[in-house]
Amino acid sequence: MLKNRQEADVTVTGMLSGQSDPELLKNSLTDAIENNLQTNFAIGLRKLRVRLEPYSHKKSVTVV
Repeated sequence: MLKNRQEADVTVTGMLSGQSDPELLKNSLTDAIENNLQTNFAIGLRKLRVRLEPYSHKKSVTVV
């Protein structure tokens, strides 16, 4: 991010469980990211890209 920029572009990549609601997840991520950017960096969120691929039982998952 550039210091003189007032808004950030954010990309979130991850795996989506078949039991998750993608719209609810995106709304939740948007709220959390907007809040953290405003609190920690005093900038807004310009664009949020959420790229989720279907979860496969053959892949390992790390929960953060």
